[in-house]
Amino acid sequence: MGTVLFPAAALGATALNGGRAWGEVTGIWLLVAGALLAFLMLTPAFLWLNQRTGKILRRKQSLEEEVRRLEEMLTLAPDGYYCWHYSRGMVTGVCSRRLAVLLGLVKGTGSTFDDVLAQLDESSALILRKMTEQLYSRGTPFELELTAEEATRHGLAFGLRAATEDGTPLADIIWIRDATETTRLMARSVQEATQMRRDRDRLGALLDGLPVPVWLRDDGLALAFCNRAYAAAVDAASPEIAVAQGLELAQGSAVCARCGRLRPWCGRRARGTDGELSHLVIRGTRRLMAVTEGPIDGGGGLAGLCTVWALPWT
Repeated sequence: MGTVLFPAAALGATALNGGRAWGEVTGIWLLVAGALLAFLMLTPAFLWLNQRTGKILRRKQSLEEEVRRLEEMLTLAPDGYYCWHYSRGMVTGVCSRRLAVLLGLVKGTGSTFDDVLAQLDESSALILRKMTEQLYSRGTPFELELTAEEATRHGLAFGLRAATEDGTPLADIIWIRDATETTRLMARSVQEATQMRRDRDRLGALLDGLPVPVWLRDDGLALAFCNRAYAAAVDAASPEIAVAQGLELAQGSAVCARCGRLRPWCGRRARGTDGELSHLVIRGTRRLMAVTEGPIDGGGGLAGLCTVWALPWT
């Protein structure tokens, strides 16, 4: 049996259903309006955040490219390095390819600092470790010479610290330079200089042993060297004093009145080694002597030093 609604009841039911429908529609519109309002309010924030994120990502990419570029530049350096990076309380050791090749490190760029020390002789390893500890604890820079374990290779080590303006450590780095060839050349130069000093001393002893005065003049014709016989002839206590005071052997007619030097070299007129007779006073005795002054062959011209002989005339 069906339900029978009276007209008043039917109208009430219809009104109730309509109110519910209108409430549902109104709620939907309110949700849509709220969402739209939220979208309008949050869109600028989303756009700013997206822009900010893009800048951060581009900056990060730029920094990564800069790091790679600097790392590649370091690999081109002729010296090898071992570096400790300080970041967020962590210390990371880095060995360069050049250092690995320089020391023949088997582990390559994965080598530790102990691997580096193992390639040095005991003395160099101990000193380098001590200086590195001071660099790590105090930031004290250093420079020292190294010798490889086989003692046939030599190097120079430079310890430096990179820090911020307020002194916060960023990295400690040790540069190692191959100085084998430089050391060899220096040793050779020292040997040659030693040999030259010996030759000079022998030549000086030879000239000092001669019984006749011998002297040299520089490019300005000033006295530059004389032997003991010359010093004795001019009554000087030593050859050095005679040179320092510029004491001339010749006197009287043997001396040019214009320049005060021996006539054979006066005005640079001497071209050969022919002697000239001059009266000289030797140890208080006036003697007739043959004086010879001539240029030293400097290879293509007159040398700045001139050899002079004074021989007793018989």
